[in-house]
Amino acid sequence: MEFFTTDLDGVTRMEPGAVDRLDILTSVEEAVEADYPEVYLTSGKGIVLGYRRGGILLWEEEGQVLRTLGGISPAKAAEAWTLLAGGEVEALQALPWKPWRATGERS
Repeated sequence: MEFFTTDLDGVTRMEPGAVDRLDILTSVEEAVEADYPEVYLTSGKGIVLGYRRGGILLWEEEGQVLRTLGGISPAKAAEAWTLLAGGEVEALQALPWKPWRATGERS
C-alpha cells in the first residue's frame, strides 16, 4: 500500500521504513519549540494518522478528525502507523479509539 509521512518541518517522505517512521514520531516529543508539534502518516486509502506532542494519536479522513487515542508513546504510535502502512485497517480500527466531537474535544 502506498503511504507517505510528513515530519515536523513539513518534509514528505515516500514510504519510509519502520526505523525512520519511529524517528519521525520520536521527534515530536523532542522538539519542545515546534510551532505545530504534529507528524503524519497518510495512506492511499485516504486515512491519515497524526501524532501530537503529549502522546495523542489522531485518525483523520477528508480533513476531519474522527477518533483519538491518548497516552500513546512514540513506539505505540509506530505500531499504529505500521498497521496503516501495511493496509491493515481492520486491525487499526480494533484499537480503543475514542470519538472526536465536532467541537474538537475528546468525549
